[in-house]
Amino acid sequence: MKLQISQSHRDFFALNRFIEFENLLSLEEGLMVSQTIDAILLKKRLSQATSPQDLFLKGRDLWRNSPQVWNFVSSKKFSQIGSQLLHPHLPQRQISLRLGFDQLLEIGKTAFPSFYPASTLQEVTSIQPLLGFILFHFRGEPIDSPPFPKEKVNAVFVSPHYLMPWDLLFQNMLQRFFIIAYCASNSLYLFQPKDLHTHELKRMGYGFGDHLEGKYHPLIFKSI
Repeated sequence: MKLQISQSHRDFFALNRFIEFENLLSLEEGLMVSQTIDAILLKKRLSQATSPQDLFLKGRDLWRNSPQVWNFVSSKKFSQIGSQLLHPHLPQRQISLRLGFDQLLEIGKTAFPSFYPASTLQEVTSIQPLLGFILFHFRGEPIDSPPFPKEKVNAVFVSPHYLMPWDLLFQNMLQRFFIIAYCASNSLYLFQPKDLHTHELKRMGYGFGDHLEGKYHPLIFKSI
């Protein structure tokens, strides 16, 4: 059954550029994904002693390493809500969402200043345009400030044009956040010097100015 949101949800998102949905995942689901991430990091020889910047660089597109993470990032319950929030002016029959990337935001036992100033996610990514992203909190104490989730079972949908206070991520150690970013079906790979991953997609054969391909960035929602 398709998850439906109300006009009040759309209005709140349009006004505030984020909205938090409570109990969108179970504690067991979040724990399973977090444990899978632990296994991926172990294979990559990363630990809580690794700097947050190195964890960030190695924590992109974890869905490519695990069917469990893929099932999570491609979940219909997330994409169905995203399709209704992030395309407010299109008829439902014309809507599609492409997976831009997933991103681990991990702060271990090593203190580290934020490597991004306050900025929108759109300003620091090479995939243009983004449509929005979902923010999850899997580990650590909650950050008592929007747009961060208040509970680990909640999910926050965020506009790519929301000014993110990235520095708040680094105020407490032993934190784990996770992002699923959606883009348009015709999004491009463009040079963005602020993006620490700006050259990463070249390894897949992309060049700057290329459209994203379904092989590497699959459509995860498409209206029938």
